[in-house]
Amino acid sequence: MRVKVYGDLRAAVLEAVSRDGLVSREIGAENGLSAILAQYVHIECPEYEAARHWGAILDRHEELSRAAERPVTLYAAVADYFASQGTLLPTPYIVDAPVFRSTLQLAMVDSLTGAYNRRYMDTTLRKEYNRCERWGKSLSLCMIDIDNFKRINDTKGHPFGDQVLQRVAAMLSQTIRDEDILCRFGGEEFLVALPETDAEGAMALSSRLRAAVKQDPFLARHGVTFSGGTATYPEIKGVEELIAASDRALYQAKYSGKDCIFQAQPERRQFGRFPYSWTVSVQNEHTREELSDVTTLNVSLGGIQFACGVPYHADMPIHLVFRSEDPETPEFETRSRISWVRKTRSQFLYGARFEESPIPLMVRLQPSTQG
Repeated sequence: MRVKVYGDLRAAVLEAVSRDGLVSREIGAENGLSAILAQYVHIECPEYEAARHWGAILDRHEELSRAAERPVTLYAAVADYFASQGTLLPTPYIVDAPVFRSTLQLAMVDSLTGAYNRRYMDTTLRKEYNRCERWGKSLSLCMIDIDNFKRINDTKGHPFGDQVLQRVAAMLSQTIRDEDILCRFGGEEFLVALPETDAEGAMALSSRLRAAVKQDPFLARHGVTFSGGTATYPEIKGVEELIAASDRALYQAKYSGKDCIFQAQPERRQFGRFPYSWTVSVQNEHTREELSDVTTLNVSLGGIQFACGVPYHADMPIHLVFRSEDPETPEFETRSRISWVRKTRSQFLYGARFEESPIPLMVRLQPSTQG
């Protein structure tokens, strides 16, 4: 390497970039060597690797200038260097920098709202999650859905609906922090990623977002509001799980009257789930009439979760009949009571607690889990 000391190398790179005159205006004092390199080639690399590349590029720049007997641009040295490094850029292609940046922007941004698109969010969110997990930081998501958007489109037309989407996106973008990431998740849904933000901070920011939308003259005049759901790591672990939890919280907000924010709660189970697949008949406790369209989600010693297309109220007593797929295992019955209800897009989710001691249940359930 031509320059041995890191500070001297960075100074030499900045001097060469300044002479080049093409990207120097985009290089700030806080940028490292990897960020400066990214102005020339779309390669992400750690700082030590960028230093190695820049040392070789500066050497190549001097060699080319001597061979040509005239100053060559730094772009020429960068292109020549990486073209010779076949594993990094096996098929380099020369394109004007503004055209490249414009194309890159189009690939990342939703054309209607100016928010990032779903593809960009999928990639960036995973990186943010890994970073927060590595450094023990919180990461929150806020899923946002414009209330009654179908009615807006149906009564005022799709062009007006597009104006609403654009204005909501603008207000969200103006309210979030620089480090937050706004994406159009689909249709009238937006997702905001909040790095290094705990559950309390996510709810506080969500409230500011709702206030910003309500205070916008155009949106307020037409009564536009939104509902939202937040979810936070490390209380909820996994990228997909965070998205699913924020989506469930959003639909709980919709079910609770809209124009509000709900916070997803992590599952805290006193008893473990049983992986064995039981056929469970859910019946009315008084009439023993079987409830219709029931899908059992999981069973534990503490209770049962099931889905159903019919609304039932919390605290409703129910009667459960467990039938094993093993013909040698007899069926058994127990009383239960619905403890919570959640509304999803297409059905209701129910959690019911057993009113029987878990010990007899364990005796009857446990043998079936051994196979």
